[in-house]
Amino acid sequence: LTARPMSIQGVSDLTYTALYSAAELEKSGRVARWAPIRRCCGLFSNPAKGAVWATTTDHLVVKFEESGTMTVLAGLSGVGGYVNGASEKAQFRFLRLCGLVEDLTGGLIIVDSGNHCLRYLNSAATRVTTYAGDARRPGFKDGPLDWARFNTPSSTVLSPHGELFISD
Repeated sequence: LTARPMSIQGVSDLTYTALYSAAELEKSGRVARWAPIRRCCGLFSNPAKGAVWATTTDHLVVKFEESGTMTVLAGLSGVGGYVNGASEKAQFRFLRLCGLVEDLTGGLIIVDSGNHCLRYLNSAATRVTTYAGDARRPGFKDGPLDWARFNTPSSTVLSPHGELFISD
């Protein structure tokens, strides 16, 4: 798969159009509606890894490398839900706002706004777990990761000291 930037007018307007052939989609084993990737939220960029973001229409976490290669890191195309486990079977419910940040081990902390929690994609991009919050019990509660509650969290940032800040 290849992608090329179509317009960049600030991070919120970043749009990529993916160019693909049916053979490439079949060969990749990852079925997705990729022309164009619409309604992106939560952009994270690392020169070594490329640009990673979530899509609100397809509920995917995707990565674009400088070479133009696009890879689905986690999620089922077009299926919004709440499922942890193997990255290709995981489900997210991204709303208009969401965030992504890389932790100190290379994993991704993902703001799953529609499920009122933070999710974690391990550094090998093979497994999704719940990092903090509870999809079944939204709310506003500070505390340890397994006690914290969020109500449609919108973004996150990691300080240089490893402290995680969440906008809720």
